Amino acid sequence: MNASGQIMNCEDYREAIAADPSESFDGGAAHVAACESCNAYRAEMLALDDVIARALAIDVPELKIPDLPAIGEDDEKCRQSAVQACSEYLNACLDRHCRQFCSGRHHRHAVCRQRAHK
Repeated sequence: MNASGQIMNCEDYREAIAADPSESFDGGAAHVAACESCNAYRAEMLALDDVIARALAIDVPELKIPDLPAIGEDDEKCRQSAVQACSEYLNACLDRHCRQFCSGRHHRHAVCRQRAHK
């Protein structure tokens, strides 16, 4: 019987066991004890739950963060070089985008229109 005092039918049991294979819902144990068909369905759901659990159990290696040098005043030149390299890369990406997607179109993006005037 479930919480409302009614005996659970097969459809309700199968819906409940599919959602919660641990069978923590009311009336499940009593129904499956009396219904051979639902008992077999329960076994299938439990087996499927085990397969899913094994598929989700993956080994994740420990994250190892390398020792990085401290950043100080001596590294300012390196930082400036990195900023320059990023800027050049972004400009190259925008140029490629403009040539590939916007050239010859009447509705260029504002960035593409600005770049076309340079």
